[in-house]
Amino acid sequence: MGVESISKTQELFERRKKLVPNALGIFNPSSIQKAKGAIIIDADGREL
Repeated sequence: MGVESISKTQELFERRKKLVPNALGIFNPSSIQKAKGAIIIDADGREL
């Protein structure tokens, strides 16, 4: 069996679930690292 790799976005989302009350909703578990104009880069380096 291989070791499952967890993305930075998933790691941050799991951390958020432990720290932020469930009453505050979240629609998209992405974590934005930077943005310029219409280009958004998530914590894993993907353009959204």
